[in-house]
Amino acid sequence: AHVFEVDKLQKLGGGMDSEDAADLLGHLPDELSQQVLSGLNKDDLQEVEELMSYPEDSAGGLMSSEFLTINEALTVRESIEMIQTMDEDLISFYIYVVNDSSRLVGVLSLKQLLLSRPQDVLSEIMSTDVISVDLSTDQNEVAKVVEKYDFLSLPVIDENRSLVGVITVDDVID
Repeated sequence: AHVFEVDKLQKLGGGMDSEDAADLLGHLPDELSQQVLSGLNKDDLQEVEELMSYPEDSAGGLMSSEFLTINEALTVRESIEMIQTMDEDLISFYIYVVNDSSRLVGVLSLKQLLLSRPQDVLSEIMSTDVISVDLSTDQNEVAKVVEKYDFLSLPVIDENRSLVGVITVDDVID
């Protein structure tokens, strides 16, 4: 491949969500995708390589590794202050609540958070009945869950119930 193409692809890959970059690189010839990967910064490279390691038709292959988690011990006020300092891309309709071990323990909507009292602790106001899929869940199963519950996004967990990614409804429609 031409150096010019690799340079353009590196810029493109660097500016995309990691899930989209992984999809793009998965469709390129191996040699070219390796050249593009070699030009990404360390954090992007790690994310993209990890996403590329999951089968494309599994939850792991569909998910984004960019999502918003907040520790269950924080208050509503602390959570809102934290969200205000975050990268806009991370902010979505749902907030996934984790414990100190990064295990997914609850979920709440941004609306719920904003309508709660500032001193409320997340563990008291979150819903603990979290519907999630694991990394190996087939994409058809993922689509059924999204459709059944009418979710905008769905958390993906590993074998330890640690949150590893989020699948948005548009990832499923694609």
